[in-house]
Amino acid sequence: EAYGLAYLEAQAAALPVVAQCVAGVPEAVRDNETAMLTEPGDASAFSNAIAKLLTDANLRQSMDEQGRS
Repeated sequence: EAYGLAYLEAQAAALPVVAQCVAGVPEAVRDNETAMLTEPGDASAFSNAIAKLLTDANLRQSMDEQGRS
């Protein structure tokens, strides 16, 4: 979804977002605060962002809190 409803819902549920930096996504999230945005079509960067969130509990918690607020 390019216009951010799913991203807003994730943040409201205190979940960090991993998404591509396209269309309206950057207006719905804050890169490196509530989300990790990757370049469109870069599957490696996308999977690395997911892996980072899965393995870094402090980053995940920080994004969770900022997303909810």
